[in-house]
Amino acid sequence: MCSTNGERFGEYAYRQPTTTAEVLNLVAAAQEDLYRGYACDGDSRWTPDGFRAWWRDRGRVTEYLESALAQMVVQ
Repeated sequence: MCSTNGERFGEYAYRQPTTTAEVLNLVAAAQEDLYRGYACDGDSRWTPDGFRAWWRDRGRVTEYLESALAQMVVQ
């Protein structure tokens, strides 16, 4: 999915899995991922400061998802 301003918002795990079945579903999704969106490079990419910056700006993801959902409902 792409937002109207060209930013890419693909699939993401919005919370940590809490059951064995959820872990298996997440692993299955990662195995089917053609674009490596489920990459396991978090430790090399996410510094404490980088995470804090993302967390401060996380509202834009929610806004995008609300807009995308509204567009899907209309269609």
